Amino acid sequence: MRASGGPFMRKLLILPLMLLLCSICWPQAKLSVHWEELTAADFRNGIEKSQGTCLLPFGILEKHGPHLPLGTDLLNVRYVSLQAAQQEYAVVFPEYYFGQIFEAQHEPGTVAYSSRATAARRSSLLTAMVATSTCFLSSHRVNCRSRMTTWSMF
Repeated sequence: MRASGGPFMRKLLILPLMLLLCSICWPQAKLSVHWEELTAADFRNGIEKSQGTCLLPFGILEKHGPHLPLGTDLLNVRYVSLQAAQQEYAVVFPEYYFGQIFEAQHEPGTVAYSSRATAARRSSLLTAMVATSTCFLSSHRVNCRSRMTTWSMF
């Protein structure tokens, strides 16, 4: 006959203690810097953590000679943005390649939009991002200004 409170009861009591300890000690999941990977709740937390700073890396898809990919500008600025956001947390917008590049629009693989289409797209994006202070990073130039004044630079 088993004595009451034997090994089974001890295991039963230890299990909730272990679960509590794990929930306290287990490292919290790291908040992604990638805008597109965040849930709505994570996005709010990310904006709070970054003190309202989001990075919008953009670069034109254009020919860069016979040896470099069309997205060289975009690849470079996205890499720099992600590295910076790892050092000091910021939310990084997905790749943005909508712009005008009239001097190279005849080259194969170049994606060039009209001035009107570019302005409309940027205006829509700005409306969506207006709650944050945004640093717009380009492989051609960098402009860090708050909200509406940033777009006037482009």
